[in-house]
Amino acid sequence: GSVSLRLAGVAEHPPTRRRMEVWTTAPGVQLYTSNYIDGTDPSPSTAKGGAKYGPWQAFCMETQSFPSSIWPEGKGRGGPDFWKGRCHVLRPGGKDYAHDVEYVFGSMSA
Repeated sequence: GSVSLRLAGVAEHPPTRRRMEVWTTAPGVQLYTSNYIDGTDPSPSTAKGGAKYGPWQAFCMETQSFPSSIWPEGKGRGGPDFWKGRCHVLRPGGKDYAHDVEYVFGSMSA
């Protein structure tokens, strides 16, 4: 059957009233906070107009399955998410994997 998109994350910037919503069919979201961008590497830390990004000046909400959840409960990291179908193991020649994600940009409500 068809899986509906669900709201997985919201980011708002009050000074500019910008808002971003992340909708997905994936079970999880990983937040990347750009801790290791130091602004000295010419790519990808150089932005439009030559601006340099530093740590914590960018972020990304990456929709995905739960990382490290394939281990059976009590056998290391992870646990019951694998058995509930919320983890995907990708192998060469295996089944195709896909999930949907939609990023919606707009303004914060008044």
